[in-house]
Amino acid sequence: MGVLAEISEEVGQLKREPIPVSEIVVGLQCGGSDGMSGITANPALGAAVDILAGVGGIGILSETTEIYGAEHLLAYRAATPEVAKKLDGYVKWWEDHVAKHGAS
Repeated sequence: MGVLAEISEEVGQLKREPIPVSEIVVGLQCGGSDGMSGITANPALGAAVDILAGVGGIGILSETTEIYGAEHLLAYRAATPEVAKKLDGYVKWWEDHVAKHGAS
């Protein structure tokens, strides 16, 4: 049996349960950047996560390099000033890492 068939079988046995919206965690993964994602999907997902976070939910970005150039928008939304500072540190690390390897 293939992996997807096994997963499908397992998922089919799960029962849905109501949970508070504040317990929802959404993972966001880049599906491949193109000329339109920056003006369509990304803002829409950002707005959805803003709403979710506003009621206590969590959004997780899986590709931190995708935030480059928009880190100020995320820092503004950070849970605490410390989180915003950590984010800034990660971006600075990325800039140094890329420069060290001659990339941009």
